[in-house]
Amino acid sequence: MAELRVIIVPSHEVKPVDQLNGTITLARLRKALELWRTGKFDLMILSGGKVWSNDIQTKPFGFTMLKWIVGQLGGPEPGKIIAEELSRDTIENAELSLGIIEEEHPDLSKDRNRVEITIVTEPSQGRRMAYAIRCGFGWPNVILVDSGVNIGLARKLWELWLYIYHLSDPTGASPIVKKIREKRSG
Repeated sequence: MAELRVIIVPSHEVKPVDQLNGTITLARLRKALELWRTGKFDLMILSGGKVWSNDIQTKPFGFTMLKWIVGQLGGPEPGKIIAEELSRDTIENAELSLGIIEEEHPDLSKDRNRVEITIVTEPSQGRRMAYAIRCGFGWPNVILVDSGVNIGLARKLWELWLYIYHLSDPTGASPIVKKIREKRSG
């Protein structure tokens, strides 16, 4: 049985300026909050950097997501709910969130079998992120929880292409991914 249970919520989008209403990001947060309130989790990481221009996004996703969660809970939970504010894509959501787990719980992260990671997102993105966490970064215990958002066929096909691509690059180290990240540095 896991000694540390973690929820990771990767960001998706905001509406101008820094608004969550009606977004996939908000649907993910609502599902994560539902899980958090069960009392079965020790840590929640809200993951996302600033990837859009200032007319859409002035603050990192992680900050905006944390502000919403804190508002719903009626106050902060220091050391339990943490914003990761530097990631620019799904693979960095995984990598930088895992870095937070290692930083906050170095004793447990040495034996990764003692940590259970629950990703709250849509199944298509979740498969990519879980693959990166398991195969790219070596954390075996990953659970996917569906946010409940129907993303449509076009997005599912895009996610399938990305999944196939990441089978050969699970840590996002390729020149193609690096170039896309440079463009996303809002």
